[in-house]
Amino acid sequence: MAAQLGNRNEAYIAQDGDNNTAVVGQVGWNLNSESVAVIIQEGDDNEAYIGQKRYRSASSSVSVNQIGNGNIAAVVAGSGADLGISQVGDGSELIINASSSMGIYVNQTN
Repeated sequence: MAAQLGNRNEAYIAQDGDNNTAVVGQVGWNLNSESVAVIIQEGDDNEAYIGQKRYRSASSSVSVNQIGNGNIAAVVAGSGADLGISQVGDGSELIINASSSMGIYVNQTN
């Protein structure tokens, strides 16, 4: 789990194994700094949760890459965020809270 408050937030989590859960929460406010959250999971039954809030319209980037069975990803990000989600496995589930001016890429393969 990573919780970050401030400017230029960056979180990178990589997990290899069964039944892993990764959580990233970021809050920032500097217009000139970007927040980045990346979760990479390989294994069965993994869950990834990212919540990102940027004040003053700063850009942000969110990436989730899951390989395995039964993966779940939930992403909440603000306006102007770039989201990239890739899920490979049976029963993959994805929840995105989208807002204006977002770039969203989703790849799901069962």
